[in-house]
Amino acid sequence: MRKRLKRKSLLQFSNRTKGILWWVVILISSSITIYFLVTDSLGIGKTYELKISAGNARGSRHELAYKLAKIAIKNNIEIQIVPTEGSKDALNKVSKGELDLALVQGGLTPIANVRQVAALQFEALHLLVKKEHYSNNLHKLVGTKINLSTKGSGTNIIAKKVLQFAGLNSSDYLEYNLSYDEIESLAKTTKYSELPDAFFFVSSLRSQQVLHLVEQWNYQLVELPFGKAYAMENFAVKEVIIPKYTYSVSPAIPNEDMNTIGTQLLLVANEKTPTPAIKIILETIYNSDFARKSNISTLDEANFYGITEYPLHEGAIMFKNRNQSAITSEFIDNLESFRSFVFSLAIAVFLFWRWYVSRRGIGLDIYLRKLGRIEEKAQSLMANNQVSISEVTKLYQQLLQIKHDALVKVTSGKVRDDAMFTAFLTNVSDVRNMLNELKNLA
Repeated sequence: MRKRLKRKSLLQFSNRTKGILWWVVILISSSITIYFLVTDSLGIGKTYELKISAGNARGSRHELAYKLAKIAIKNNIEIQIVPTEGSKDALNKVSKGELDLALVQGGLTPIANVRQVAALQFEALHLLVKKEHYSNNLHKLVGTKINLSTKGSGTNIIAKKVLQFAGLNSSDYLEYNLSYDEIESLAKTTKYSELPDAFFFVSSLRSQQVLHLVEQWNYQLVELPFGKAYAMENFAVKEVIIPKYTYSVSPAIPNEDMNTIGTQLLLVANEKTPTPAIKIILETIYNSDFARKSNISTLDEANFYGITEYPLHEGAIMFKNRNQSAITSEFIDNLESFRSFVFSLAIAVFLFWRWYVSRRGIGLDIYLRKLGRIEEKAQSLMANNQVSISEVTKLYQQLLQIKHDALVKVTSGKVRDDAMFTAFLTNVSDVRNMLNELKNLA
């Protein structure tokens, strides 16, 4: 009997140990899952490979993208720079998901799937004309050859709109669509008389292309004094200044501060570009020496999104709100919802546990019913005077088998209801006593 009890105790201990180990495994697995979910959502320790375009490889934006890529690699962002025909081409590729990011000119028509990440600075629209065509009256350009940059480029789009605002239609001038490379090649091989009479450029200050035309061919900068008026038609532009001496000190070019039209230099992204990667990009721009190396004196973290021409990317929103207190009304509402959820879950778990515990004792019901049938059989034999040693022996064997099967179930841990097990043993004892009485009658 002691050996049987000891065996039962060891089996119960083994089952408890297995239960504890299972809970430990579940807890560890849950902790690991939560860890990876959190680190993945925050981008901790992850390297992102992104494609960015900054338009033509000879433009100032391309150099800006190169400097950003060089600094971003230190923050686990690997950037591949992909040249495009211009801002419109870059925006289309971002929209299609062919590019993750792009540095583009603002003031263009927004398109689907593109999200704004940051407005880095305003770029100035430069109008340069040959000395013999110089005038503050843009109608003097009627009948001239004007290079508006490549078709589909941001410069081409904004230049046409500005000329139209000033009263010049496309039929009033001969449009050229030379790229940076073509301008440089043309300037080396072509006579001055064969060059376009005017050039439009959108660029940060100071533009190397503008400087080249001023120094080599004596092109003159023309003021565009109607920036404020034009901004009333296009909210994404504003009047900016090209400071005196920007392109030459002696002679002074311009010879005084010059008004012109400015468009935002935007960093945009596809809406599906990973949120943590965008946040890291913004941290790279505003929390490193990127501004100094890029000569962007107006980089303003407090207003990094500038004029929002596109919906902000989720990563930009995360960056914007990173210093806000976590204890907000929204956080409290979410916490209350979470508390209610946890409370409901706890009640559900408790009810399930109660049901499960009750089910653990149901396993003895079948044996109690079998005992009842033996008892009924014994009473029937006694009432009909059919008591025999063989019948009593058969009932004894059934009783022993029922007791054995029940004990196996209890010792295996499948039944843990002590009250029901005690009731079962009491019934076994009563049936045994009845069978002993039948044996005496046989």
